[in-house]
Amino acid sequence: MDPTFVTLREMAVNIDIDVTVFIQLGIVLLLMLLLKQLIFKPYLKSIDEREKKTQLTRAEASRLSEHADELVTKYEAAVNKGRDEALAVRKELRLTGIQSKDGALDAARKEAAATLAIAQDDVAAQSEAAQGELSEQASILSKVVVEKVLGRAL
Repeated sequence: MDPTFVTLREMAVNIDIDVTVFIQLGIVLLLMLLLKQLIFKPYLKSIDEREKKTQLTRAEASRLSEHADELVTKYEAAVNKGRDEALAVRKELRLTGIQSKDGALDAARKEAAATLAIAQDDVAAQSEAAQGELSEQASILSKVVVEKVLGRAL
């Protein structure tokens, strides 16, 4: 037979079941109970608590986010209302300014027309006075010229 081939019987392990198997089984069960009570239960409890805290924090964050959205909506509404009111006041002031300007322009036009009429009357009166004076002077001057041309007094 070839020495490289080993039969299954030669490879088989011979296990004897005696009292040590029960002692080892007892040790494993005792370790399982101890590990469960001392490590696994506290660890799982802390994970559960952490999960609860995370859920509470997420719920609080969601509530705060909704509250912030409400505040933003109220703020935007107030800003829009203020903008609308400002535009209305601006429009009213603009109309008041235009009316005031138109009133001032009308008053200035009336005053200018009255001043112009007075000035035209004064110019017409002065023109008539000047024409009367010029016609007097023209007649005097014509007499002087005629006397000089004729060489005698009229």
